[in-house]
Amino acid sequence: YNSLVSSSEDDNTVDEEPLDIEYFEATNTDLDLSIDASGDVLRLEYTLNRTLKNGVTLEQLHRYIDLFLSAYAVNSQTKIDDIDYLTPLERQTILHEFNKPDQELPNDNTFIGLFEETVNVYPENIALVDGSDTWTYAELDKIANQLANFLTGEYQLKASSVTGISLPAGQYGIVSILAILKMGRTYLPIDTSFSQERKSYIIQDSSCDFVIEEETIQTFLSNRENIDSQFQNASHLNDRAYILYTSGSTGKPKGVPISHLSLVDYCYTYKDIVNLTSEDRVLQKTTLSFDVSVEEIFPTLAVGAGLVISQNRMDFKAVFEECIKYNVTVVSTNPFFVQYINENCDVERTALRVIVSGGDTLQSKYIDKIWQQVDIYNGYGPTESTVCATYYKVEHLGASVPIGKSIRNRQVYIMSPSSDNLMPIGLVGEICIAGKGLTEGYLNNEKQTAAKFFNNPFNSLGKLYRTGDLGKWLPDGNIEFLGRNDYQVNIRGKRIELEEIEVCILKTGLVSSAGVVVVGDTDNKSLVAYIVPKSTYEKSALVKSLASFLPQYMIPGYFIEQEELPITLNGKIDRKKLAAIEFNVEEFRSKDQIMPRTALEKKLADIWKEILGLDVIGIHDNFFEIGGNSILVMQLKYQLENRFSTQIEIVSLFEHFTIESQALIVSSNHKENSSSTQKEEITEIKF
Repeated sequence: YNSLVSSSEDDNTVDEEPLDIEYFEATNTDLDLSIDASGDVLRLEYTLNRTLKNGVTLEQLHRYIDLFLSAYAVNSQTKIDDIDYLTPLERQTILHEFNKPDQELPNDNTFIGLFEETVNVYPENIALVDGSDTWTYAELDKIANQLANFLTGEYQLKASSVTGISLPAGQYGIVSILAILKMGRTYLPIDTSFSQERKSYIIQDSSCDFVIEEETIQTFLSNRENIDSQFQNASHLNDRAYILYTSGSTGKPKGVPISHLSLVDYCYTYKDIVNLTSEDRVLQKTTLSFDVSVEEIFPTLAVGAGLVISQNRMDFKAVFEECIKYNVTVVSTNPFFVQYINENCDVERTALRVIVSGGDTLQSKYIDKIWQQVDIYNGYGPTESTVCATYYKVEHLGASVPIGKSIRNRQVYIMSPSSDNLMPIGLVGEICIAGKGLTEGYLNNEKQTAAKFFNNPFNSLGKLYRTGDLGKWLPDGNIEFLGRNDYQVNIRGKRIELEEIEVCILKTGLVSSAGVVVVGDTDNKSLVAYIVPKSTYEKSALVKSLASFLPQYMIPGYFIEQEELPITLNGKIDRKKLAAIEFNVEEFRSKDQIMPRTALEKKLADIWKEILGLDVIGIHDNFFEIGGNSILVMQLKYQLENRFSTQIEIVSLFEHFTIESQALIVSSNHKENSSSTQKEEITEIKF
């Protein structure tokens, strides 16, 4: 009851006049929805205080509800995922404006055709720099021809088969790729760090009939002077150019073959995106078994630019100094090296003009200091689509960095995870990819191929690949990446199937049940394995057994013993409940914990505390079991070298992971220099 009250001075009477007031309820939410189901009419009232963060407007919301109710009225059993929410205009926008028509390649050249044309145009350009070794395009072509002749003559290798490359990082990996492709064969990278069991599986599964190893190269070099330097290119556009093996949910890695057609198409596209020219110098720091190496190597050699092979791939500080020394202009890398540059380096000391980030989520805070000094691109794409399917050039900083728009000859759709319906702009769905860059499917794996590759409902001539990644269209046609809808993860740029790790854990026979999850934020993700141990279980034996098949980056940092693991209603391990289990890092401390004793150990402990965010560190604690990882060990190396007058090999920190052992490393090199470390002047190498 509300009234307007007035009084008279003479008679002290009170007059009351009713006041009309419209009542309403105020909320702090963006969207309010009320439903009145009384009577014969269903009445919905909704208020949108502002445009929702995903760009959905009140008009769109009204239309979605209308479509939903109309579909229900026609058939109450209709699944929500089967409802098509798009208007004809929105469908036109997504299919024909966000995705452009295909373009024909300018010719029928394979990559080798492009490379040999480049050799003719730029024979004296520097093609390859590997430490003190520098080769021109003419020299690189000559030795690749000689190696092709050597392999053909010495080992009778024929076209249309697979050749493995298992070599240390360096120039002869590049030479081997060129020779194999010239022979009309497919190259298969086999990382030297892989266990013998993993190598054997990849060789057998791919039908690889020959592997180039260091001994092969040594034999070739000892006979090189007598080998013909001319070789007839035997590659064809539809041949397989390479096979890369990625993590597989069945416990075995799966092979992804990519054709010359897809590779050449990507070379042209990447060249145009970053304006790559013969004047550029491109850093090559990724192992050949990961597809970032494809982006580093092939577009570079197709335009006459210089390829600079990193000598210190695991050491961010050393890699950045190589960028200075060799006048590197283009770097393709993961977000964590970008973050390192942003926080620790002066890009004005370099010739860098382009940094391409991919393989994991690029956050705005990783580039907030450098994005106006160098062009930064955020790329997205699985190995199955030939490196990248979208790119975004950073032109302003927002809360998140989009993954961009589809590149030339790729089509990207945001679809319902369980139907062929396109999702409207602003609504979350599964990222699906089609186009020339798509692989033919998984090698010798019809079941997984059928589960991921489908007939394209928007183009009857092609296939469509369901990535398992979640995203949404932004109103301007860019895509925002929103994670996964399955158990595949990316950790520090490495693609990992959690189920592959679980299968390998069970294969050891030491545990009866296992579930692997990722814990931590984007900056510090770790693999955690929850296990139900058998009576024969020993952690050291489990880790040793896993190392015989899994690469190091796929071995969990923590193994947490449980009496039983939570399961879902359908009998599967409940990963959400696993991830919610709290564990204390103190459980992983050395049982004979001893506090730092010497001044040096105390200073090392202070550095560890800062990096790991811990209050107490013992001299026998294992850096990698109390929160350390391959990214944090880079920070540790940087801190040690800046605090002490010493140079430390990154490999030694993986081998010496306690305060006690690291103190021995530091003391054996140089005594502490409390003043600023004298920086060695970096000599620039001109091209």
